[in-house]
Amino acid sequence: MKKFRNWLFKLLTGYDLIEYEEILRYSVHVNKRSEEILDLAASINEDNKRILENNREILETNQKVLDISNKTIKDCRNVLAFCGKENINETMD
Repeated sequence: MKKFRNWLFKLLTGYDLIEYEEILRYSVHVNKRSEEILDLAASINEDNKRILENNREILETNQKVLDISNKTIKDCRNVLAFCGKENINETMD
């Protein structure tokens, strides 16, 4: 029966059934590996999204620190101007 099946398959398709079954097994293996790669890519994508969100938070925090520093510098200049000093170097003399 198996020989007849092999002969009929080769007659109809031009391929040897054993080679065809090997190709199918290999295709299943490739598909499984492809799914693993796609899962890994999805995981990397999620990690990248988290990194971008963290970077955005860091940039916002840095901007707040810069704004506070600029305000502090402005306030210091106002105090120096009020005291009659032109710049901070005059206070060190």
